[in-house]
Amino acid sequence: MTKQQLSDTKTMWTHGDQEALIQRVFNAPKGNALTGLTTNQRAIYLHFLRHKAKRTGRPCLLPPYTGRADRIHEYFTALQRLEERGLVTIDRRPANYKSWTISGPR
Repeated sequence: MTKQQLSDTKTMWTHGDQEALIQRVFNAPKGNALTGLTTNQRAIYLHFLRHKAKRTGRPCLLPPYTGRADRIHEYFTALQRLEERGLVTIDRRPANYKSWTISGPR
């Protein structure tokens, strides 16, 4: 195999691992499945899962809110609901929400 083929194989394997992790969440038992999540909740949780699959060991920052300013409360409600379901834990110590970090359930 050439160097390029090895590189392509590694990229495909890494991408496949990420997809397998996300698919496991969709196939999980009812308690932790992604069914019943709103679009904001799903986007935040998938951001967290993708980060964990790619960058293990690094802190996962909360993705910035990109919607309409008058609906940012829905974003914070989504964060609260994810914590209530036990899917993530959010460190809210920094003043700016863009510096908050997400970690797995305790």
